[in-house]
Amino acid sequence: MSINEPKNAKAFLPTKFGDFNVVAYSAKRGHETLVLTSKNFDPDNSPLVRVHSECMTGDVFGSLRCDCGPQRDSAMDLISRDGNGVFIYLRQEGRGIGLFNKIRAYSLMEKGVDTHQASIELGLEPDGREYSAAIKALKDLGITKMRLLTNNPSKFSEVFRAGIEVERVPLLIEPNTHNHDYFKTKDSKFNHLLTKQEQSYNFYGFTFMDPDTDISELVAQLDEVRLPSHSMIHAGLHIDSTYLENPKLQSYIQKNIDICLASNRTIPTIHLTVPKPGKTKNAIQKAKEVFNKIEVVQLNHLEQDIVEALREAARHFKEVIIPLHNSNLDIIKDKDFRKAFEEIQPFILLDNSQGQGVQESEKVLRTKIQACLNQGINRIALAGGFGPDSLESYFSAKNYFKIDFSVDAESQLHTSGKLDGRKVLEYIQKLAA
Repeated sequence: MSINEPKNAKAFLPTKFGDFNVVAYSAKRGHETLVLTSKNFDPDNSPLVRVHSECMTGDVFGSLRCDCGPQRDSAMDLISRDGNGVFIYLRQEGRGIGLFNKIRAYSLMEKGVDTHQASIELGLEPDGREYSAAIKALKDLGITKMRLLTNNPSKFSEVFRAGIEVERVPLLIEPNTHNHDYFKTKDSKFNHLLTKQEQSYNFYGFTFMDPDTDISELVAQLDEVRLPSHSMIHAGLHIDSTYLENPKLQSYIQKNIDICLASNRTIPTIHLTVPKPGKTKNAIQKAKEVFNKIEVVQLNHLEQDIVEALREAARHFKEVIIPLHNSNLDIIKDKDFRKAFEEIQPFILLDNSQGQGVQESEKVLRTKIQACLNQGINRIALAGGFGPDSLESYFSAKNYFKIDFSVDAESQLHTSGKLDGRKVLEYIQKLAA
């Protein structure tokens, strides 16, 4: 940009969808962000917004490999009909890999590789997009509350974390014979929501061993933390066969369950230490009988009969979490396990630390996540050594895969063996920031 060149250029733009005002933000030639606003745009009345990344093959040439062109057309039509909206066009071709590499990726896809794996084989991120230019434009327009046309929970989260209140509006396109596998990959590896019924859900968890701890003040503070609508907080309470037979211990647990149930954001979760093989089914049934208000269960130390335990837990609880570590991670390749995952949709907790506070390297964590995604397993939670001062590998994985992973922490949230409310609050705040 020359010293005399303006920061943006403005004009009137009539289109086949209706009339818009357009602003081009000055940038390196070919990288200018375009912002279209409807004639009746009102930033104070929750405008309808589409943040669309450039796709020359789809937007210009009508490629049937993707849904980008139809999404653009549908979004502009919906915004025009609504009368109060914004269409932001970001110049980040091919999820940020550029046009040349996108065509290289197409070549790999013709050999049977999906769009996610193709980028990785080219040495690139599966989704290298970022939304700082869109955030700047939204703030320049004075938008503090909006409706976002997207099927991508990660894009939703990026806008929310910028301080804008946002409601997700689905932008659904029917697949064709050329992009059926592309849609499947968006669903299984990018966690995009491709039906009206689908709901995204991830959790930030904290776990504690001392059930007599009074968490009422902590939960009240957590209720004040600003979280995306699809994110919840799990309060994990360890129980084993002792708790299932001891009324006094049960009363401690029930007290904390009731505190969480009265919360807007915190969900009580029992972490059931599974007994020896052959007794798992009875333990699951007993846990639901004793703690009948609980809807989420995590099955700890489950080494055998994992599929059977998963199915039994799903009969009694709304949500099931299955921790996997290095010694039993290969079960994700098992046909029966994948079938059970598809039917029940549990969270797979990658937890090689098992309460020891040991954090795996970013490389190892990324490899394990990719192994899960390759098997169609995409409801993934991360555990092991996370805390308010040790979230780098979590954010690295989240930014690389562009998925809002769930996360659970235990050892780093305790001081002298007791749950430290200050650490928990700081941990949740950093995750939500």
